[in-house]
Amino acid sequence: MYDRMVDQSLVRQGTFGQDNRRSTGAVTTHIDQVQIALAIADESMLKTLLTDCLQTIAPIHQIGHISSSIGVRTPGGETVDAVLTYEQIHCIPTDSDPELEPFAPCEGKSAKECERELAQLTRCESELQTFVHHASLSATLASLTHARFSPSQIHTILNLPHDGWYKTWWYGLDENGEFSIPFHRRMRTRQYPDGSVTIQYKDHYPSTKPACFSSQRQRVVVAIHQDNQSFSSVLSSINASREQLGIDHAILICDRLSELEARGFLSQHVSLYTASDLCVYAHADCMICVNYDCPMNHKEDSPVVTCRQFCLGD
Repeated sequence: MYDRMVDQSLVRQGTFGQDNRRSTGAVTTHIDQVQIALAIADESMLKTLLTDCLQTIAPIHQIGHISSSIGVRTPGGETVDAVLTYEQIHCIPTDSDPELEPFAPCEGKSAKECERELAQLTRCESELQTFVHHASLSATLASLTHARFSPSQIHTILNLPHDGWYKTWWYGLDENGEFSIPFHRRMRTRQYPDGSVTIQYKDHYPSTKPACFSSQRQRVVVAIHQDNQSFSSVLSSINASREQLGIDHAILICDRLSELEARGFLSQHVSLYTASDLCVYAHADCMICVNYDCPMNHKEDSPVVTCRQFCLGD
């Protein structure tokens, strides 16, 4: 089954498992151009690195804010091509997404049936945990907004009486990575004379404790494959970077790998992404472009204004 999955994915990615050679001037094979694409990429482009790579890092609905850092130095003195930092979403309020099924555990049920179902859904209780600790009002507002609370909910939370609890239903991830496991959350607020705020919470859940309040920060090492690098040197460099930076996930951006090399990287938990998918649109001048495979190359009357293959060369 694993072999069949790899074979189908290699075909979908198009360039893995082949030893095709492209024009040396093409933007897709130029390491500086790929780094520029990473540096200027918007969130949607960066998210595709995590969702569309072979051996997916995370599905789109579990990815929040994402950013990239280029040329990151490791404690060992080496330089990593890039590191992606993203917010991995683990749970969301049930009323925060219109695409989710509304959660109404007692709808259409008798009082006894409702009591039994609620008891099942809330049979485990977490310890009292802290969401924000002595934070400023502005920081607290930002944290609550980021956790998908509406303005009216935020107002209620910040104005709870000392012995009051704000109660909400949330969805956690099921075994398929979908938000479908309901759990109950109780929150209380403490405000101090200096204007700072502390918010604490307890979760009541069926069996598995929620991993965090809503999301966790994750990082991914990104390496750009160069033609003169061997399989062992690339893998050794990626593993050293992962160990020194304390990062589990890695993506190798490449265009020319044999099927055997691709299988080798995948077996070592290195995801693969085609460099051609990272092309950025550039203002093009066909007269000076070195992408000689293009039919518009060096044509004075070329109508092309922007092009994903435009390259000035080295």
